[in-house]
Amino acid sequence: MPRQCDRFGRCHAAGCPSSRHQRGHEHELSQLPEARTVGRRAPLGNLGYFATPIVLPAYPKHRPAGRAPAFVPEGLAMIRRLVSAAIVALVLALACSTGAYAATVSIIDARQDMWALTEDPRVRAPGQQLGDIRRTTIVHGPRAVSMRISFVELRRAGEWYTFDAELRTNAGTWLFVTVWPYRQHWRGELDVSRRNCGVTRRVDYGQDVLKLRIPRTCLNGPRWVQARVTSLHQRSSDLTVFGDSAHSVGPRASWSSRVRRG
Repeated sequence: MPRQCDRFGRCHAAGCPSSRHQRGHEHELSQLPEARTVGRRAPLGNLGYFATPIVLPAYPKHRPAGRAPAFVPEGLAMIRRLVSAAIVALVLALACSTGAYAATVSIIDARQDMWALTEDPRVRAPGQQLGDIRRTTIVHGPRAVSMRISFVELRRAGEWYTFDAELRTNAGTWLFVTVWPYRQHWRGELDVSRRNCGVTRRVDYGQDVLKLRIPRTCLNGPRWVQARVTSLHQRSSDLTVFGDSAHSVGPRASWSSRVRRG
């Protein structure tokens, strides 16, 4: 019996019912308007090659305007991930590196570390608490530098106190502020090395705190400031003077870290 082969490479006897079935199947596939037929040939021994038709959906002819394809090349996706990781690392590094340049610096000073200022300045006075600095907080704001100095004890007692705050800036500007409370004036007299620049002070004996506010105009609008603070107190019984300084061990004060404008 003669054999016939169709365009898919399938051979069969002429007039075989399977031939009619295959032709009917091909007719159905040809009626799909938006489909493509792909043949995958596979050897079937002596029966020759049989191509299995696979129907794939057709791609749209036109993509809506303003919409990008969802497919992203693998290399571009990798670059995006690397860039994102680099940005995160940079942000973390900047956050960690701003510790010494923060808008607020708080200095904790040890208790019972005052000194008696006698002929030998190295005499410790651990039992003295009046005027003993406990903590100094410096805040560099957009308009002023604020300082809060906390003491172990601060009472209207003895002959006088002297609180000295010294500030320096990135531009080389220096400012000296002195608050001097005494028996007839426990509110404290104020002395500033630069006149008429609006420095204010408040001595709070109930909270054991001295507060200072220095406008940035007094410091010529600096990028950063450093400060050091000392405290003196004269006892009434023997007129001995005791001293303490923030951020150091000993009578001499040391500078704080740089306080950037917040």
